[in-house]
Amino acid sequence: VKGKTRDASVPFGNGALMAGGMGSLDGPDELGRSGKHRNRYTVNIKGNESVVEKIAAGAVPVRYDDPTDISTLRVLIVRRSAVDDPWSVPKGGVVEGESPLEAAMRITRDKAGVYNSEHVGTLGWILRKKRHKSIAISTFILRVLELGNVSSVLHERSRKWVTFPEAIDLAIGSSNSFTIDALERAKRSKRVLEHG
Repeated sequence: VKGKTRDASVPFGNGALMAGGMGSLDGPDELGRSGKHRNRYTVNIKGNESVVEKIAAGAVPVRYDDPTDISTLRVLIVRRSAVDDPWSVPKGGVVEGESPLEAAMRITRDKAGVYNSEHVGTLGWILRKKRHKSIAISTFILRVLELGNVSSVLHERSRKWVTFPEAIDLAIGSSNSFTIDALERAKRSKRVLEHG
């Protein structure tokens, strides 16, 4: 895959990078497979390159019930109600013209009803395979400032505030590896541990 590494402020349609020095993105380049063109992206994570077929964004939405007490830190998890999906943190695809952070904020609004949030930390790329497709998910910590309704065009969604251990237990119970990784990284992040 050819292409040059692009600046972190460039929107996805022009080859976005994740801010914070956690990785970079080259591409897309069109590679033919059985007569079909597929986008491919080279993600550079701390010097290790991986070629992926999809770029996504995810967020760990957090709040403090009491900003002076770290034990009151909560994470917002969501699921589609109609299909008995597992509880997870919001994630989804990055669309042309938006940065991964903009995508994470949009996805958190669409899937969790978070109308206003503040970027408080960058967790880096999390790599996953889904149905034989490799995906790089640029992941962020967002402090929730305002909640609204939770619905999407396709499915009604449920949401709930839980502690980090409760969220990890729910994710382990459903074998949701992305959510487990994102929560573990957020839990270790100094940005989350800074009060409110």
